[in-house]
Amino acid sequence: MKLKVCIIGQSGHLNHVTSRFSSSCGFEITGAALGPEGGDCQSAFEKIRGLNNLKIFSDYLTMLDELKPDIAVVAPYCSYNSQVSIECFKRKIHVFSEKPASTTLEGLKALKDAYSKSGVVYTTMMAMRHSVNFAAAKHAVASGRVGKIKLINLQKSYKLGNRGGMYRKRELYGGIIPWVGSHVIDLAYWICGERFKSAAAFCSSEAINGIDNMETAASCLFTTTNGIIITASLDYLRPAAEATHGDDRIRIVGSKGIVEVKGGKAHILCDEGEQFLPALEKSYIFDEFLKAVKGRENTLPHAKDSFYVSEVSLKARDAADNGEIILLK
Repeated sequence: MKLKVCIIGQSGHLNHVTSRFSSSCGFEITGAALGPEGGDCQSAFEKIRGLNNLKIFSDYLTMLDELKPDIAVVAPYCSYNSQVSIECFKRKIHVFSEKPASTTLEGLKALKDAYSKSGVVYTTMMAMRHSVNFAAAKHAVASGRVGKIKLINLQKSYKLGNRGGMYRKRELYGGIIPWVGSHVIDLAYWICGERFKSAAAFCSSEAINGIDNMETAASCLFTTTNGIIITASLDYLRPAAEATHGDDRIRIVGSKGIVEVKGGKAHILCDEGEQFLPALEKSYIFDEFLKAVKGRENTLPHAKDSFYVSEVSLKARDAADNGEIILLK
């Protein structure tokens, strides 16, 4: 029996799901609907309208109650992520959600409370953990090859492109730190294994390419419980002529060596010289989610990780807004 999947919204990274869909994938997409933001649901799901057994709904709650899916892929405007996920929790539906888990701390608390009573599998789309090169960096650190970590530098640089209406209002997508920064915050948290102790940040929303109010650049500074210094550079300023949409990097500085991932390759610098790290076996976050739903061994980020990374992201955004250093619990 294939798992039934419904899609809510089309503002996030639905390719995590659609790219894994095939005749032998173990799930079927039975329904699609926009989230509370509304819009033209027929045109929104043009790319998947030809799927067998797919029904498109104008109201996502009607879809959930009629189709009773096993899994909901939650990707509305980000400001509705927690609201929609809570409705799924009430119906005992597993949730694969776009990040951040919530765009407000109040919404995050309500989400955590609802999840604790649901008994379902929940995660956010923190797919950088499943990159073969970042996984290789994690393995090198875990193997002790860099010694004690002292510093982590991270970068996510994207092309601006033609951004939709969600991005023009921070209250709709949460801002560049929860939306983009949460990826590298999660990556650093996963690699170093330490909780964050303090956060400071700066954001720029100066108009560019005719887009007002959208944050296009940010810089974050964190410390961890054992004194690791973490910096994160975020921007939408990657030139359009570049071959790839994004430029993701990490530099991990330890007492015995330095691990770097850049240009799609991972390598280590140590006393023996520079060595390239072999890429680890490719994994896919939605495949791991399906394993978790079926009760099988998996590498899926746990719900508590999704909640924690979202909380750190939101508090870093607060630090930028208030021009202060925020202490984290």
